[in-house]
Amino acid sequence: MSMKYSICDDGEADPLEGDQEYFPQWNWDRVRTWVSIRRADDYSDEQIRELAGHDVVMLEKMNGHLTHGCIERGSSQAARRIKAINPRTVILFYLNSMVHYGKYKANQHWNPEWAARDKKGELVKWVNGKYMSYNHTNLKFREWWIQRALDAVSNEEIDGIFVDAICKTTQRFLPEGHAEAYFETANELRSRLPEGKLLIGNAIRAGATKDDNFSHLRYLDGSYLENWDRNDDKIKL
Repeated sequence: MSMKYSICDDGEADPLEGDQEYFPQWNWDRVRTWVSIRRADDYSDEQIRELAGHDVVMLEKMNGHLTHGCIERGSSQAARRIKAINPRTVILFYLNSMVHYGKYKANQHWNPEWAARDKKGELVKWVNGKYMSYNHTNLKFREWWIQRALDAVSNEEIDGIFVDAICKTTQRFLPEGHAEAYFETANELRSRLPEGKLLIGNAIRAGATKDDNFSHLRYLDGSYLENWDRNDDKIKL
């Protein structure tokens, strides 16, 4: 049985009904492609040509830091090379909503006291206990996180932000009110993004919440779908 979700409240304008000039070009002439990719050093010229053939390229975490000293510079360098071949390829910069990955220049201004703790006071860790967790109830952290996105899109070659792991923001062991606090962070980022910059997320996921996280499309321009559900007869959303 299919489900129908209401993303906007009655009488509220759907943001996707507005200006879509900056969206990837679309028609039914061919299958549209996108790729998420990372490489710690520089891509080869052949790899750049291959990437430039896609409609959307999301430069994942750990891009170019071994060659350029940090992920921000590595991602920008790769984006420039792709755009030089195909200016129409949409380039997204990766920003995790919850996991504190290394190798970013912005981490120089990270304060470990911002890390999330569970209700027992223990540090929350992700990816088999390797990485600290963000805490969106902390306003100083929130400003640091938003500024990372704004700094990325200040580069002309970066067309938008890809926010990953949104499903992690609602975990029950996180600080009280965390899910709501993340929504506040996301809405503030949306309001501060320059005109024409996209905000895409890893949000929609079957079984994640009662509405499968469709509510996040209130601030996102679109969502990656990482997890499907199924019954004995068919795959379903």
